[in-house]
Amino acid sequence: MDIKRTAKYVWHKFWYGYHRVLYDSCMDPHMKQQFLNRIVYHKGILSHDIR
Repeated sequence: MDIKRTAKYVWHKFWYGYHRVLYDSCMDPHMKQQFLNRIVYHKGILSHDIR
């Protein structure tokens, strides 16, 4: 198993969980949007790398 790929997978799973927690807490809309953009970016990378 490719260790780099596994690390990336874990990293993205962590990011997604982190996003859920932070997004549900009381962040102001601008921060939420910034964070959401980052998550979308990470998800895009994930879909390219894991396939």
